[in-house]
Amino acid sequence: MHVEDWISYELAQIESLFNRMSRIITSTIAPHATAHPDDAFAQLALEHVSGMKAGLAMIAMAGAARRR
Repeated sequence: MHVEDWISYELAQIESLFNRMSRIITSTIAPHATAHPDDAFAQLALEHVSGMKAGLAMIAMAGAARRR
């Protein structure tokens, strides 16, 4: 298998994780955090998952730049 094949597969998996994180944030965690702004768990979960999403976005962007 060529390196580019590995990278393509890895990027596809990262994009899938990014989409799942986005859906978790918008459908579950953000509404919880909005409804209960004093809930420390909801706020920490939102911050943590948003950070994970940002990290995945950075990897996906770097991979997209590499493909050019």
